[in-house]
Amino acid sequence: MAQLFETDFQGSGSSQTSGPTKREDLADYISLIDAKDCPFTSMAPKGKDLGNMFHRWSADVYESATDEGYNDAMNVADTGSSTIGNLESNVSVTHGADYSPLFMNHARKRDELSNYAQYFRRATKVSPLAAEVTNPVGGKNLLAQGVAKKTVELKRDMEKTFLSNNTPQKEKLDNGNTIPYKTRGVGSWIANEPTAGDAAVPADYDTPETSIKDSGTGDADDTATDKITEDNIQNVLESIYGVTGSVRSFDLICGAKVKRAFTNLTATVEGDSANKSAAHIRTFNQELAATTFKNTITVFEGDFGTLNISVDNFVPTTSTGYIVPMEMTEIRYGMLPRVQNVPNSGSGEGRIIEACASLVVKQPQGFGKFAPAAD
Repeated sequence: MAQLFETDFQGSGSSQTSGPTKREDLADYISLIDAKDCPFTSMAPKGKDLGNMFHRWSADVYESATDEGYNDAMNVADTGSSTIGNLESNVSVTHGADYSPLFMNHARKRDELSNYAQYFRRATKVSPLAAEVTNPVGGKNLLAQGVAKKTVELKRDMEKTFLSNNTPQKEKLDNGNTIPYKTRGVGSWIANEPTAGDAAVPADYDTPETSIKDSGTGDADDTATDKITEDNIQNVLESIYGVTGSVRSFDLICGAKVKRAFTNLTATVEGDSANKSAAHIRTFNQELAATTFKNTITVFEGDFGTLNISVDNFVPTTSTGYIVPMEMTEIRYGMLPRVQNVPNSGSGEGRIIEACASLVVKQPQGFGKFAPAAD
């Protein structure tokens, strides 16, 4: 496919003010555009390049801690008994009389996680008459406008995919139809049994059930959030703490109804069974002279962590929310976002905006989720 020319990108020079950015800057541009509307793709770190559509990475967990003491000058045993960790089935899990620890393979709990990459593509074309005769509002360069718009749409496609419940899928032929590659989305990573063929998650790395809560009783539109209570939020954070052992800050990427549910934690209304207040009274913590009424929550600080709330229009439902330690995720590119020419056979100039990327979750056990029961 033909290379793009500098003249097709008149907005990329220092003296220009319109048009799309150059190809070399497009990957960074993807991160910047729609940063508020696509917070996950904007905040997730960019990992190393993919070597193949199917790729793997190592994950590990610590052994269980012990409070036993050990006798001085006792030999370390190759076999016998110990309480350190969950040993192989043929080894006793009680200490010997001399409390002698065992030699253990320090990588015995190490395993591999894997995922498939996904190909993303949008395209635009402008007919000769539209390009040369039409003088539209907003500028003459219709092709540049189309590239800029399709670039935003490409990022939105990526945001929706990475936050989806998609399971990993290998490209193949099925009854004459080609099934494309799909990458595993966050909703599928944060699951208690996220198995999927050759990209299955080992059982030792499943997200604990206690870190996944129903967001509501459910309805036809999956918009109920009556189960997002202070107790349930604290319980999820406590469950994550039980795995990671650290009190830290998380990003909560959530739908509009989940955001409303967090804001509603600050007030009670008649018949509000979720917050169980004895008196239905609203208290104002602002100056009486203020003319602006503020009623929003952007940060939730709990006993076991802090949630920085970002509302996102591309989660599977408006009552879905993901608790994400962002540095434990990566977006790995097999093909950085780029613009390609479409050969002009007489129908006009065209461009393809494309990328190939995969979502990496380094350790699913440290994540949490609120979602409808069937999600």
